[in-house]
Amino acid sequence: DGQAPGEMRLELFAIRVMPGVPQKVTVVKRGEGQLPLIAASYRAGDNSGILTLVYTETGFEEGPFLENLPAAVDSMTAGTLNNIPNELLFWGGSDGSVRVVAINQELATLITTANLGTSVPALTRGRLLGDKRSTLVAGTPEGYLFGFNEPRLSTSPDWALATGRFINDLSISEEGILALGARDGWLQVWLLSSYSSMVHKVQPGENLFAIAALYNTTAADIIGFNRLSSELIYPGQ
Repeated sequence: DGQAPGEMRLELFAIRVMPGVPQKVTVVKRGEGQLPLIAASYRAGDNSGILTLVYTETGFEEGPFLENLPAAVDSMTAGTLNNIPNELLFWGGSDGSVRVVAINQELATLITTANLGTSVPALTRGRLLGDKRSTLVAGTPEGYLFGFNEPRLSTSPDWALATGRFINDLSISEEGILALGARDGWLQVWLLSSYSSMVHKVQPGENLFAIAALYNTTAADIIGFNRLSSELIYPGQ
C-alpha cells in the first residue's frame, strides 16, 4: 500500500509442497481477528483433496483438510451464506456438482447440488447488476450457466442460461457484469438483469430470429417476454 506503480515489486515469501499436483486455489476470509485461509486443491493419482493454509510471519501453518474427495476439483471460490460471519468454500467437481464447505476445526460439506453437467470448470460469486444479494454462478462444458441466489442456497439452481460455448472461466465485476471465457477462444460479457433474464442490445442487421437462435430460445418467447407488438425491432433497442 502507498507505493507508486514504478516502486511495486513481487517477492516470494514462502513455498509449500503439496501432497499432490496443485489444481485450484482461493482465499477464504474468516471472522474479525483471524487470518484468512488459503484453500488449495490437489490431485495425487486417483485421489483429490483440499488443503487449507494460514500464512504467518514464520511461513505456512496447516489448517483443516479433506482427503479422498468424491471428484476432482475443477473450480473453486469463497463467499458468505445465510449471514454466517465466516466465508464458506465452494468447489465445482468433475462429477458435475457444486459443494459448499464450512471451515471450522475441520472441513464439513454442507450442501451438494444436483448434477449440472459433465463437470463444473467455472465458478464465481458476486452481486449481479440490480441485485442486493450475491449470486453463485457455475459454468459447464455444455455451455450452461447456473445461478444460485445467496443467501438461500439450495441443491437446485434458481436459474439457467444457455450460452452455446464451452465455459472455461467466469468472473463478476464490481459493476455486476458477468465475464465468460470460453474454451474456443471467445470472451463473452453478459449483463444479467434480475435472476433469470438478460439484456440484449439490438445490433444493425439483427432480427428476432437471429437473436432467438443466439440464446437458444424462440422469437415468440422474446416477443411475449418483452411485450412487443410485432416482430419488427430496431438497432439500439
